Amino acid sequence: MPCADTPAPCIAAGARVRLVGPDGERELPAEAFFVGARRTALRAGELLVEIILPAQPAGAASSYQRFTRRRGSALAVASVAARLTVSHGRIATARVAYGAVSSTPVLSARIEALLVGQAPTDAICAQAAAISVEETLPAADVRRSDSLRRSVLPVLTRRALAEAAARAARRPA
Repeated sequence: MPCADTPAPCIAAGARVRLVGPDGERELPAEAFFVGARRTALRAGELLVEIILPAQPAGAASSYQRFTRRRGSALAVASVAARLTVSHGRIATARVAYGAVSSTPVLSARIEALLVGQAPTDAICAQAAAISVEETLPAADVRRSDSLRRSVLPVLTRRALAEAAARAARRPA
């Protein structure tokens, strides 16, 4: 489901999925597993048997932010997962994944390109947040309008990046 909480953090973390079926076993990057609304890359008879999360290196940290209309186990209207690795005061790697905004989770190559090599400042987080809506093209569905998602995505992006950067600063490389 596009609003599930697991996909975006797994994609941001660079996870792989292990699939087992009648033809054997295979692995895919988590971002390749989701192919459409309620559709995955599973072949007939296959099961997802493992989510493989790589070790988080020194200087790396993550944050997951979600927006929902009510507390508790309510489905996300929009979510953002960010993972940054900071080395010598610069962002060495960045992965930002969005959930609940389109038919599949979205990994933002454009935001990654913007962030890598930059100091993890509020200004660069704000720049990334500003392009989040263009990168994800939020869609309306039965739960929420696209305009609501467009208004919360920049806020969630900025929060996720700022929190990941602050956490990375506490785990120097």
